[in-house]
Parts: sequence; C-alpha cells; structure tokens
Amino acid sequence: MANTIDIAQQGIALSIQLLALADNEKWDEFFELEAERHALLLKVSVETDKLTETELQQLRVAMDQLLEFNDKLEKICRLERQNAGVELQKLQKNSKVSKAYSE
Repeated sequence: MANTIDIAQQGIALSIQLLALADNEKWDEFFELEAERHALLLKVSVETDKLTETELQQLRVAMDQLLEFNDKLEKICRLERQNAGVELQKLQKNSKVSKAYSE
C-alpha cells in the first residue's frame, strides 16, 4: 500500500511543479509534465481490504490534496484557453482587415 501512497505523493509534487510552470506560462513544459503526472496517477490502485486505518487516512489526505490541485490546474487551463481564444479572434480579425485593405 505504501506504493499507492508514494504514487499519490509524487502526483502532489508534480502538481506543484505544474502550478509553477503555469504561473510562468511555460506551456510546452507544462503539457509534458502533465502527461507524466497523468501516466503516474493511472498506476494508483486501491484495495481497501488490505489497508490499515492509518494507510487509509494517509491516502484520503493525499487524494484530497490531488483533487484540490486538479481543481486549481483546471481553472488555470480554462482561463488560458479562453485567453488564447480571444487572441486568436483578434489575429483573425486583423488578418481580415489586412486582406481587405490590400485588395
């Protein structure tokens, strides 16, 4: 079981790194690390009948932290996607205006 708790803790550490990358707008590195984190968290396997009460509590705490980080990361990504959409619309508008004046 320690392995599952270790994986969750590694996921938390990667989540913290992802937040830092998002804050610094290092999106290429962000997406590479997110793929790594995703692959890691897919390894989590829980068989509650084999857990002690202490292990269950540790896992609950770690999973709660991961959920909080996921919420934060999701909000950041949504906002960034909206910002990118606005910028794309501006570029498309400028392109149309430029084409209209060049004709």
